[in-house]
Amino acid sequence: MDSGRNSRQPTLVVSRTPLRISFTGGGTDLAAFYERDHEGMPKRWLQIVKQSIRTVLPRFSARRMVKEYVRDMYVPAMREAVTK
Repeated sequence: MDSGRNSRQPTLVVSRTPLRISFTGGGTDLAAFYERDHEGMPKRWLQIVKQSIRTVLPRFSARRMVKEYVRDMYVPAMREAVTK
């Protein structure tokens, strides 16, 4: 298969979440993982994780994956097989 025919840029997934991790010495929300309530639950951390999942989840679906596989792999492979 001609790899140039099927070259695509990877998909960039953007998530809107309150989680901030600074690699330059600024603020971070990582401490929220260690903040526990009286039951030992990291409530603020769980809010951050749930928001991350709500934001990114639509990009991760079996339907999207199948459509991309068909478009990017199966269709080009079938076209090449037919032309041989």
